[in-house]
Amino acid sequence: MTPPLPPLITITEKDQPPAAAAALQGWPLLRLGFRPFYLGAALLACLSVPVWIALFLGHAELKLEISPLLWHAHEMLFGFAAGVIVGFLLTAVKAWTGLPTPRGALLGTLAFVWLAARVAAVVAPYPVYAALDMASAQAPSGEAGHASKRCCLGSSGRRSAARQRLIQSPMRR
Repeated sequence: MTPPLPPLITITEKDQPPAAAAALQGWPLLRLGFRPFYLGAALLACLSVPVWIALFLGHAELKLEISPLLWHAHEMLFGFAAGVIVGFLLTAVKAWTGLPTPRGALLGTLAFVWLAARVAAVVAPYPVYAALDMASAQAPSGEAGHASKRCCLGSSGRRSAARQRLIQSPMRR
């Protein structure tokens, strides 16, 4: 019988880079941008479709600030679709730029504002609903734009070397 072969590589906690260890801190739901927004969009779909069917068939009645048809269209565009798009962008900007995107408390705040706008559509006066809806659309796009700007301009305000190489690339001529 032959002796067992030693492992090719042994991984210990000391071998992990500090960035990897820092990325694993906090609540797993708030570590990447897509997690709270994809989960929220899925739950919104699961809850709003039966509510919409009940409203449409006349089996339920909600005191909405806008007509049920407009509520449905608005929530599909600015609730469901926007939640999925924001989740994608908050994850993709990190892959595109290599810069960190919101996570932890900031990501939780963004997701909470999006959720609060969805709830306000049903229970709050129209100005509150409109303000929360605008905030839920503007805050994540501002975060994604800020990360893209840092990538393209760098911290000094000048174009980064990667951006300069892209501009001078032979494929762009």
